[in-house]
Amino acid sequence: VLQNHSMVKIVQNAIEETTAQNPILKLPKEDAWYVLNAVLNKIAEQSAEGILRRDMGMNVVTQRYIFCLTFEKEGGLRMQKVRIMMMQKEHLVNFPDAGEILLESSKHSTRIQTLRILKEEFKTNPHLFMEIEIYQ
Repeated sequence: VLQNHSMVKIVQNAIEETTAQNPILKLPKEDAWYVLNAVLNKIAEQSAEGILRRDMGMNVVTQRYIFCLTFEKEGGLRMQKVRIMMMQKEHLVNFPDAGEILLESSKHSTRIQTLRILKEEFKTNPHLFMEIEIYQ
């Protein structure tokens, strides 16, 4: 996904700065667009067929999403890796600040805390997020 060694180094440096309390990759403002755009291009490949159908005048469903990169370091997670956290912008903006949320598995409890952190980061550091329109 990352197109050169410089991008890889930027992401590696951001991973080193993540903590269990804040897993978002704090990409430098001057580099964030380039890294996130490389990710956006990979995501966009998944809806290329829908883009072509729309261009041909066929019916498609579209939805706008925002995404960012995280590296969760919470001890209960079996795998630590860079994740693309993607959701509808309204869902992130309106995500509850507190309270219980019904989960399929207690293993997902870390993700609730991550989403609450992302909500705050989106307010203060919007350059760490990018929007994409998905076509199906």
